[in-house]
Amino acid sequence: MSPEDAYSILEAIAEIHGRADKLKRIAMDEAQKQAEETAQEIDAEHKERQSPFRFSMCNIQSGEEIEYCNNPEIKCAVVDDKTVSYQGQTYSLSALAQLLSGSKYSVAGPAISNTKGNG
Repeated sequence: MSPEDAYSILEAIAEIHGRADKLKRIAMDEAQKQAEETAQEIDAEHKERQSPFRFSMCNIQSGEEIEYCNNPEIKCAVVDDKTVSYQGQTYSLSALAQLLSGSKYSVAGPAISNTKGNG
């Protein structure tokens, strides 16, 4: 909801109750503006994180080699937009990251980086 919409709702409520004289619009100071911008950036990043990772998002093509971020000597090949090949088997990026890290919990696969330095 935009600030203008919120104010309109509060204004209507104040008028219904005969208290419109008590309603005041206060401009944001610089710190509040900065906080609002930060909140919007965080919201945008959160929405980006919600979409499933695809190699095409990073301009990584099928056949390209990528490396494990925790050990650059471990490499795998991109099979398609969502899977990689490692030691002759096909994995989702998250499944391979979980295997390589030894974690019993799900791991964020996109932490694996492109050997060209793009990822």
